[in-house]
Amino acid sequence: MNKLWKIFVGFALLSAGPAVATGVGEIPPTGTQTVTSIGAGVTNLLDQYLSDNSYKGLSLNFSREFTGAQKKHNGLYNYFFYSVSYALTMDHNKTSAMHHLMLHFDYANYFTCFDNKGLTILAGPGIFLDLGALDKPANSNNPFQLKTNLEVSASLQAGYKFKIKNYPMAVRYNMNLAVLGMMFAPDYGMLYYKWLLIDDKPYAGSFAWLGNSFAMINKLSVDFYTSKKVQLRLSYMASLNGYHKNHLESRINTQVISLGIILRRNYSTVSK
Repeated sequence: MNKLWKIFVGFALLSAGPAVATGVGEIPPTGTQTVTSIGAGVTNLLDQYLSDNSYKGLSLNFSREFTGAQKKHNGLYNYFFYSVSYALTMDHNKTSAMHHLMLHFDYANYFTCFDNKGLTILAGPGIFLDLGALDKPANSNNPFQLKTNLEVSASLQAGYKFKIKNYPMAVRYNMNLAVLGMMFAPDYGMLYYKWLLIDDKPYAGSFAWLGNSFAMINKLSVDFYTSKKVQLRLSYMASLNGYHKNHLESRINTQVISLGIILRRNYSTVSK
């Protein structure tokens, strides 16, 4: 276990580049902040294109989160988040399995809405992208389903710095809500090799909005020191994704607890 932890720490340091640990809970960062996390949790899913049964199982997650102050514009920040998750789920009777693989991206431009007495609120527009798939090996005809959507999103980040007996900590909340865009939603019985046909009809692309789809990621986290140089983040993430289209319902809800390493790099030119 100790060897695995050293490998994880080494990967986080190498992938983020030269960085220094500054004051814990720096909200927002005066330079760049990168968080590398691994976690595990539970996935509940239903996809009526593949099955009318609900499935539940273990989910594994790896994620990177980046928040950076724009050098030339005080009060503006770039936010980028991506995660890779895999879940092996089973139906209620434990007789059928379904695999879920998802690559998720979030990008947002934040504006400072409030920053006073330790409380900071950032918000702005963004892009919400899911690239994933479901696989049910027991289905001989249509065993596979794409789970893809690209939408404009509303993004929010709120953080609060505090101390417990002179021990600095910070709690923060992130929310990304998909609002408008395109999604993949095939009709029941549509063969997977006809999903992308246009002139010869079947085409599985569909307009997505809050009236027929819902995609949202919520993250609640706590930052704390373990040493003078290492800062950790303990997070809870809830990913909600579903749609009701072509008389079919699909929903994938994942809850994950993760542990991450925080690395920061300061800009000397950022206004204080």
